Amino acid sequence: VQAGSPGQKAGLEAFFDFIVSIGNTRL
Repeated sequence: VQAGSPGQKAGLEAFFDFIVSIGNTRL
């Protein structure tokens, strides 16, 4: 996947969502 491609952006957003959900669960 090339940097700046829609696929990478979607992957980063999904990963960030996952991290946020984990943080909210711990809180």
